[in-house]
Amino acid sequence: MSADLPAAIEALRRAQPGRDFLLVSASISRKLHRELSRLIAGGKQHAGCTVFLCTMGGDSDAGFRIGRCLQQHYEHIRLAIPSYCKSAGTLIAIGAHELAMGDLGELGPLDLQIMKPSELHEMGSVQDVMQALNAVEFHTREAFIKNLLGIRKHGHLSTKLAGKLAARVTQGIAAPLYSQMDPLRIGEIQRATRIVAEYGKRLNDVCNSLKSGALERLASTYPSHHFVIDRKEAEELFSQVHCLTQEELAICQILEAWLVEPIEQAPVFLNAGLDTKGENHESQDWRL
Repeated sequence: MSADLPAAIEALRRAQPGRDFLLVSASISRKLHRELSRLIAGGKQHAGCTVFLCTMGGDSDAGFRIGRCLQQHYEHIRLAIPSYCKSAGTLIAIGAHELAMGDLGELGPLDLQIMKPSELHEMGSVQDVMQALNAVEFHTREAFIKNLLGIRKHGHLSTKLAGKLAARVTQGIAAPLYSQMDPLRIGEIQRATRIVAEYGKRLNDVCNSLKSGALERLASTYPSHHFVIDRKEAEELFSQVHCLTQEELAICQILEAWLVEPIEQAPVFLNAGLDTKGENHESQDWRL
C-alpha cells in the first residue's frame, strides 16, 4: 500500500464533503451490478458519490442496471474517468450528473457487440452490418444514376426507356450483394440498437446529462466501436464535463494499477487500507 494513499483520500474527502467514493475497475457485467448493489446497500453513508471508473465496456443491460443503481442510491453522481470508459461504460456516464475526465480519459459510442454468425466466439459491432447496408444502398443508387445517364446520353433513348434499362442493369449489380444480407439479422441489429438508445434515454431522463441530439450521435453516427470520444468531444455531447481535480488526480496516480486498465476486481469504497497493486480482497472489508 502506498504511504500517500491515506493522505490523498483525506484530501479528497475535504475537497468533496458529503460524498461516498467508489472505485470500479472491471468489465460491465451482471456480476458487477450485483457486487455494486450489495456494496452500496451495506455501506452507503452520504447522499452524493464520486465513482472512479475504468472499463472497456461489456453488457449493456448491466450498464443500464448499474446506472440505475447509482441513481436510486445517490442524489448526485460524479463520474471520474482517468482512462477507459467505453461502450456500456458510456451508459453509466449518461446516468451521471457530471463527468470529470483526465487527459487520457475517453468514452466510446453506444455500439453493442454481437456474436458473428459465421465465427466461433467472435464478436462484431452492430454498426458493421448497418454500415454495410448503407454502403450497398449508396453503391446501388450511384450505379443506377450512372447507367441512366450513360444510356440516355449514348443510346439516344427516351428517359423512360433509359430508366427501365438502367434499372435492369442495376438490379443485376445489386442482387448478389443484397442476397448476402439476412433480413432477420438486420432486424435483430436494429432492435438491439434501439434497446441501448432506450436505456440511454431513461438514464438521461433522471439527470439531463446529455445535450440535444447527443443520444442519437452516441447510438448511431460513430463509424467504429473503438472510436475515441475524448474530453473535448465529450463536451459537445454532455452538459457537465470537467477536468479531474488535483485531489482526484492524486488518487488516480496512486491507484494507477486500478485505473489505467480494468483489472476485473469487485467494486470498493475508497479507504486508507486499499491495496494500490490491485490484489484481490473481499469488497465489504474496504470501507472509509
